[in-house]
Amino acid sequence: MVGKVHDQDGILGYQAISRAVVTGGSTAIGNLNTNMQELTAQMVPNPTETYFTLHVQSSSREAVIVKVYDIAGRQVDLLRGPAGNSFQFGHKLTAGVYLVQVIQGNNVKVLRIMKI
Repeated sequence: MVGKVHDQDGILGYQAISRAVVTGGSTAIGNLNTNMQELTAQMVPNPTETYFTLHVQSSSREAVIVKVYDIAGRQVDLLRGPAGNSFQFGHKLTAGVYLVQVIQGNNVKVLRIMKI
C-alpha cells in the first residue's frame, strides 16, 4: 500500500506503508520503520471533543517530533520532546479528521485522529 507522507522538512511525498495497526483507539496507518529501534505511539481519547494525549515510547533516547496535519495536508501543529513523554494538543483544532506524524530519527508513525 502507498500512502501520502511528509518528510521532516514538511515536503509531501509518497511512500510504501508496511501495515495498518489499531492501538488504543487510534489507527496507525503508517509504520515506516527503517531500523531496529522500536517506536510506539498511542493516542487517547480518539475521537475527542477537547484535546488528545499522545503517549510515545521508544528504545532510543533521540528526541521525538510530532507534526499534525489537517486532511488537506496543511501542517497545523508542531511539538517536540523526549521519547517516553506524553504530548497534549488539539485544544485549538476545529472538528475534523487529522493525521499525526510521530518522527524519531528514521522511525515514522502516522496516526489518524478525529476531533468532534
